[in-house]
Amino acid sequence: MPVAGKSLYKTKTALIDVSESTTVSTAVDTDGLLLAGIRFDASITCATITFQVTSTNSSGTFMNLVETDGTDVSYTVSAGKQVRVDPSGWAGVGAIKVVCSQAESYDCKVELVFHSA
Repeated sequence: MPVAGKSLYKTKTALIDVSESTTVSTAVDTDGLLLAGIRFDASITCATITFQVTSTNSSGTFMNLVETDGTDVSYTVSAGKQVRVDPSGWAGVGAIKVVCSQAESYDCKVELVFHSA
């Protein structure tokens, strides 16, 4: 039975770093949750992001995440904004790395927003 004022969904956020002169972020474990949003630092400069994922945790073997037609799953970067993500496409993902379309000029933060199904 739900408790008044309590959400039935489990949520978490994870702040990841794309280091200066690199394109691939640190990895974050999903803890069995689904990606539901991406918040971009106001100073991010890349135009798009793609993803590397593993079905296990962040020590697993990462590979590019693609759509059913083989194209990379990608999002247009909106500096200083949060992008809505359809969580249904993230089932079975154990850990995520964000890949920027170009190297950042300095350390940049991207926040991933997760919730339960």
